[in-house]
Amino acid sequence: MIILDIEKLTLSQIREIKRFTQSEVREQLNLKERGFRMKEKGENEFKLSEAVKLAKIYNITLEQFVTIVENTIDYEKLKK
Repeated sequence: MIILDIEKLTLSQIREIKRFTQSEVREQLNLKERGFRMKEKGENEFKLSEAVKLAKIYNITLEQFVTIVENTIDYEKLKK
C-alpha cells in the first residue's frame, strides 16, 4: 500500500489520483472548460463555494485543499 502526502500534490494530481476527469469535476462546479483549467493551474482563484465542493468531491478537508492550492500556484509566474 502506498501512502501519499496529499498536501505536497497539486490540484490536477489530486484529481487524477481520485480518478476524475477535468470534465467531470468542472460539470459539478458548473464551470466552463477554460475557467476550470485556469483555476486548477492556479492562474485564477476558486470561490469559497467551489473550494468547499471540491474538498467534498476529493474527500479532503478544506485546510488540505488550501494547502494543495498553495502548492499549485506558481508565485513567480504571477509576479510577471
